[in-house]
Amino acid sequence: MRGGGALRGTFRASVAAALAVSVVVCSSAGAAADAPAGAPVLLQPRAGVYDPAAPSRLDAMASSFLIPGWGQMKLGNTGRAQFFFGAEIGIWTAFTVFKVQGKLRRESYLEIARVRAGVASPGSAGGEYYRNLGRFESTASYVRDLRRDARAQFPDDLTARDGYVAMHSPPESLQWEWQSEADRQLYKDKRSDSEGAYQKARYMIGAAVLNRLLSAVDAARSAGDASRAEGVSFHVRPDPDSEGPYQLCVSVPMP
Repeated sequence: MRGGGALRGTFRASVAAALAVSVVVCSSAGAAADAPAGAPVLLQPRAGVYDPAAPSRLDAMASSFLIPGWGQMKLGNTGRAQFFFGAEIGIWTAFTVFKVQGKLRRESYLEIARVRAGVASPGSAGGEYYRNLGRFESTASYVRDLRRDARAQFPDDLTARDGYVAMHSPPESLQWEWQSEADRQLYKDKRSDSEGAYQKARYMIGAAVLNRLLSAVDAARSAGDASRAEGVSFHVRPDPDSEGPYQLCVSVPMP
C-alpha cells in the first residue's frame, strides 16, 4: 500500500512537472490584453459582452410575466418585445369585443323572452331557467316534465313529489308561453350566440396567461444568452513570467 501511494505521488509530480502550468487571475478583457506582445493565445475564451447593467434572468422573467414584452425591452430585444406586447393588445381587444357581443346578444334574447313569451321580469333568473325557457314551449309543459321526474325519483311518496315540483317551478313573474315555435327558436339562437361570445372571452383570458408564460420563458432564455459571458472562463496561453511553458488564465468579468 505504501509503495502504491508513493507511486501515485511520483506520477502526479511527473505530470505537473511536464505540464508546468501556472494559474493566474486575468481581467475580463481576456487573454489578448494580458499576454505579452506577439505571444499567441492558445485557447481563447468564448466571445461575449458582459453588461453589468443588464437585467437578471429573474428580473426579465418577472417583467415579462407582468407585462408581456417588458423583459425583452429591458434586454434590448425590441422586435420580440413588440411581438409579445402586440399579442397582448390583440388578446385584450378581442376579449373586450367578445364581452360586448355577449352582453348585447344577452339583452336581445331577454327582450325576445319578454315580448314573445310573456316573461315579466327577464334577467332575474339563473342559467338553468334560461335553458328551460328554450327547451319547453310553456311553463305548463315544463311542469309536466317536472312531475315525470318527481314520479321517477319518489314513486311512493306523494308529498315528496309535490315538494320537488314546487321547489323547481318558476315564480309567476318568470312563467312563459311562446307565441310560436319560430319565436322560441330565435330565442335559442340568440342565447347560443351570447353564450358563445362569453366563452370566447374566457378563452382570451387563457390566451393572455399563455402569452405571459411564453414571454417570461423567452425573456429568461434571452437573459441567459446575454449574460453567459458574466461567468468565470478559462484559457491557456504561454507563460509571460517564464515559470512554465503555459499559463492557465482564469478570466473574471470586472464592472
